[in-house]
Order: sequence, then structure tokens, then C-alpha cells
Amino acid sequence: MEHLNPLSLKDMTIRRSAALLFQESNTLASISNCRTRCLFFDDCKCPLIWRESVYEMLVKISKLGLPESLTKQLIDTVRPMGRHLGRWKVFHEEYLQDSHDEEIYFDVPILGKLCWTAAGAVDYRKTAEELIRSDVIDTVKKFKLACLYCLEDYIPLFWQELPTENKKYFCSKRGSRLQSGALDLQFWWTYIVKGEESKLEYLTRSHRRDQVTFHQYAFQCSAEKGNKTAAEYFFQKLTHEQKNASLINTARALVAFRNAIPGVYPENFPKEKFSDVLRYLLSLMTPDQQMQIFQEEPSNVLALFLH
Repeated sequence: MEHLNPLSLKDMTIRRSAALLFQESNTLASISNCRTRCLFFDDCKCPLIWRESVYEMLVKISKLGLPESLTKQLIDTVRPMGRHLGRWKVFHEEYLQDSHDEEIYFDVPILGKLCWTAAGAVDYRKTAEELIRSDVIDTVKKFKLACLYCLEDYIPLFWQELPTENKKYFCSKRGSRLQSGALDLQFWWTYIVKGEESKLEYLTRSHRRDQVTFHQYAFQCSAEKGNKTAAEYFFQKLTHEQKNASLINTARALVAFRNAIPGVYPENFPKEKFSDVLRYLLSLMTPDQQMQIFQEEPSNVLALFLH
């Protein structure tokens, strides 16, 4: 189910063309000037400067001399892609804000590393990998991105390169963040790279149900926050029995959490990422398990996919 791509070759070509338009230098410059902390990016709630940036793209498309039907398809594709890009930008700017609470905004070199999927969505993991392999962000941001996406080959390297001040910050804050039940993976990974996983087990114990291991807890938390890459990482750490025990419960929790709690929370990924996670969870299930989820929460599952 996860890998089923209903898009035709024509649709994918249109999305590829739209992605190339977003990569043009003047478009990236306009996007970099959009400074907001609003994650909604719906048509009626987009900041004015963002709407102006997208409008400039639409004007450019209308002047390409394409057939009318193709022009309309390209315009209809650019609008939602622009909203998704805006939410990716705001989410990561908020996440990468430094320990002194100074706001950051992505410039053109950072935005130039954007990667897109064939379906016309920002590829969060590939973009993160491009950024941490480049010189457009500093080591602290590379460490935080690697932790967010559980890029375990990079995390120890960036930890060694971190300035002493930043290491002290991550070490001093990690206990309080874990005890609050927060999914701050940069603090979780601080324990792991220091070989202190037993402390991680202890500090998360009060937030875990009976008989739930740390990795099961991490898998469910990652899924509930919309972090598909981290959910995939922690799922692979589970035994066969733990996978069976966690899969249905995590899908239920994701659907209930996403539909019961309105609003935006700093640790949550943008809303469209939750349907990606549910699609991933369903792809791991048997047909009977999938049907169980659909029958238990039909309206909530539909609502989640419609976001």
C-alpha cells in the first residue's frame, strides 16, 4: 500500500516541472523572504508575501505558451506544492532554532538543497541528507537534523564536532525534556552517543505502559508526531513479537491523536505527514489488520487522509 503510486507518467512530469520552477533562483529568493511561524499555509491563511511569491510563479507559468489544459494542470499543481513547501520551511526553521531562542530563516543556499518526490511533495529525509552533507548549515543544525531523522551514521560524527557549549546544552536539558514526555530526538540521541541508553530507559519509564519497551515507545511517539522516518527506524529495532504488539496500537493512537487534538504543536510534523505515517503503518499490516483499523475508525481514518 505504501508504495502504490496512482500518478500517471504525465502527472509525474507535471510535478517534476513544478519542482523545477520552485528551484529557480528568483523563486527561492522570494521564498527566503517569507518569514512567518504560521504552519497552516492554507489559501486564506498564507502570509501575503508567500501568496505574492506563488502568484509570481503562476504568472510565469501563464506566459510559457503551453496549451491551456496543461497550463491549468501546472497551476493547479503548483498551489498545493507551494503550501507543502511553506509548511516544510516553517517546521524546520522552528526546529533548528538555536539554544538562545534566536529565530532563524532559511536563505537561498539552504532552500536550494530541497528534494522533491515523484508525487510532488518535499522529500524530508533526502533534503535533510543533502543539508547535512553540505556546508550551508552549521554543525549544530546538522546534528539536530541527523537526530530528527535518525541518521545514525552521521550523529556520532557531528557530536564529536559540536562546540563544548552546545554539548553542555544538550546534556543539561536532556533529562528534563525526557521527563516531560517530549519527543526531542536530539536529546534522546545524546544518551545513545554517550553510551547511556540505560538512563534513557529509566527516564522514559513513567511515560511507557507496562510491558512496553523503550523502542516500542519511541516507535509510537515518532508515529504520533508524524515523523515517518524515525518511526521506520525504531520499528526495525523491534522483535517480531514487539512489532505485532505495537502495530495496531500505534495506528489507533495515531488516528485518535491526530483527529482529537486540534491545532499545531512545535514537535508535530506538518499535517500532511500524518497520512504518510498511517499509509506506512497500513503497509506493514495484513489485510485483516487493515480492515480492523478501517472498521474501528472509518471517519477518522478518512479525515486523516483528506488532510
